[in-house]
Amino acid sequence: MAVPIVCEQHEDHSQQEQEKSAMVPEKEVVEYHPGLLILYSDGSFERPSDLDVPACADFDNSPNGVATRDVIIDGAQPGVWARIFLPRAALSLGRNSLPVVLHFHGGGFCIGSPSSAHIHRTCSRMASKSSCIWISLHYRLAPEHPLPAAYDDAFSALLWLRTQASLVIAQERVTDC
Repeated sequence: MAVPIVCEQHEDHSQQEQEKSAMVPEKEVVEYHPGLLILYSDGSFERPSDLDVPACADFDNSPNGVATRDVIIDGAQPGVWARIFLPRAALSLGRNSLPVVLHFHGGGFCIGSPSSAHIHRTCSRMASKSSCIWISLHYRLAPEHPLPAAYDDAFSALLWLRTQASLVIAQERVTDC
């Protein structure tokens, strides 16, 4: 004779899952800063990139007559890069070398990028007004990369820039001989 077995454990399991899902609060937006940061109630966050500006190497199609180009920083950690801002006015100065400004954007080491619209516009304007080459660094951001990661990236950028300058100086010596 077969005895029917009642599976009460299955019923309890589904009831436990319902209780757990009722205990987990829904993910709600705590702070919202358009184009910068969205902070959720569970502590997670997003950095929306819908306001990014692509690099444009064409002087005529860029605002302020500034051409831009993104480059990888040799010797730095993966994901570290820079945007170079070259004003057209600097080319007409007739110099072999130009002053360079290495720019570290604000954002508390948590938000921002050289491709962010507000940082791109600022660097573009400053390059145009100063007739200098501006280089804006995209360093690793916290909290995924806690400090001193951003400082290490900044130091790598300085070393990279020194190497670039040394290469230009060496090339100028060869052409002068």
